[in-house]
Amino acid sequence: MNFYQKLAGFENLNILNDRAITKTIHVSLNFDPREKLSKEVLSTIAAEYMSRIGFAKQPYLVYQHLDAGHPHIHIVSTTIQEDGKRISKWCKLRLKYPPK
Repeated sequence: MNFYQKLAGFENLNILNDRAITKTIHVSLNFDPREKLSKEVLSTIAAEYMSRIGFAKQPYLVYQHLDAGHPHIHIVSTTIQEDGKRISKWCKLRLKYPPK
């Protein structure tokens, strides 16, 4: 998928809820500079994290950045589900389930 196809996927969900003000989330997961994590491992970590905060069924994008002194990934997703309902408690879930 290209950028516009990915964007359209998020927009198609976001339009299902006109009451929600915040419809997206952005998460940055940071790792120790000594860790040499493959893209496959980072993808697995992202999937596990999204599952733990209640976003396992949501579409999300993962981007790795090498622009800092430590390895990190950015995860972007929509809070609007296929039924138009908003996932609103993800911040509480994020704090309840810190990474192992």
